[in-house]
Amino acid sequence: MTPEPIVVHISDVTSFKACRRKYAWSSRYHDNLEPKRPYAPFFTGSAVHHVIEELRSDGTAPLTSLAVYLRQQLVTMRGDKPMWLVERPAIRQQVKLIRSMIEQYVAWTKGNRGPFADINMESLAHECTFGPPSDVSSGDNSRGEKDFPGVLLKVDGKVLWPPVMLAGKFDGLERRKDDGSTWLAEYKTCRSVPERAKLLQHDEQATAYVYAAGQLMGEPVAGIVYTLIRKKIPATPKILKNGHLSSAVNIDTTVHEFRKSIKRHYGPQVSESFVQKQFGEVLANLAAFGEPFVARVAIERTQKQLDLFVKELHQTVLEMYDPQTAMYANRTWSCPGCWFRQPCLARDAGDSMREELLLTSEFRPRQIIDYIEDPDKM
Repeated sequence: MTPEPIVVHISDVTSFKACRRKYAWSSRYHDNLEPKRPYAPFFTGSAVHHVIEELRSDGTAPLTSLAVYLRQQLVTMRGDKPMWLVERPAIRQQVKLIRSMIEQYVAWTKGNRGPFADINMESLAHECTFGPPSDVSSGDNSRGEKDFPGVLLKVDGKVLWPPVMLAGKFDGLERRKDDGSTWLAEYKTCRSVPERAKLLQHDEQATAYVYAAGQLMGEPVAGIVYTLIRKKIPATPKILKNGHLSSAVNIDTTVHEFRKSIKRHYGPQVSESFVQKQFGEVLANLAAFGEPFVARVAIERTQKQLDLFVKELHQTVLEMYDPQTAMYANRTWSCPGCWFRQPCLARDAGDSMREELLLTSEFRPRQIIDYIEDPDKM
């Protein structure tokens, strides 16, 4: 009798590799826990991601879709009154950040050119979910979202044994108009666009989705087109004692935001000759050397890379589901930012009562919603 395949999400695999103890607490196939307190990066990333998807799929105005999204989210958050009182100031700051990030994205898309610019890409599907029926709904909807079956891990057309089924959700599929190649579309938020770009070659989640998309579409997927959006509000130039705006070049902002400040200060009818005379140097410096707030990066994946990845993924999944595998902690410099830091410290101290108290009072069953696959999504 053929065994039922093991179902796995790549987010669980990366969590397992990072820290087995955190994986056991957070995985939907184990304790399935998340903090009761809203987690700002998830909130920010999911909001930006939602607005971009609405804009790309059906042209909904960004501020309109953001208002609807925030209304739904904030009603839920207000229901937890003690947490809402604590988190309200931080959430207000996040909403301000979200609006700025969306504005920078929209401004950037209007000027972006090249083979991977929006005008040169044809959208094939949005929000593609794949997996067994328990993980996905059925059918397509009006926004172009698609549900697909799970993907068995194969190499050279042969199913690896025992069978493992990959499930998950990727942002979309797009085709380049010039050469017809198919690409996975992924949106991610980050603190630094250049630093995040350096890590994209090591993105196991996107590699898994390239493999899955190729299997589902029945054609090779060339790679991933990432849209990176920086989680920062651009700075505005200072007003000097003489009443003019500062033209200092060491300002962390965008050309779009700087020009907005000029019009806001000098009036919407300010002449371009005045702008160039007063601020031409700083605008040129920002265009040439300013740290980007939005960027698009394409990363290719060869069939050889995918085959090696699938083999390693299969081995890792078997280890994850082996009852003899120890779920120990991986103690690193990133531990202070972990959700489970306090219960983890309690376990290390042998204080099982405090560990249990923390897990029951500070955590709840995890809500399986869009952004769970990746906290930086959007």
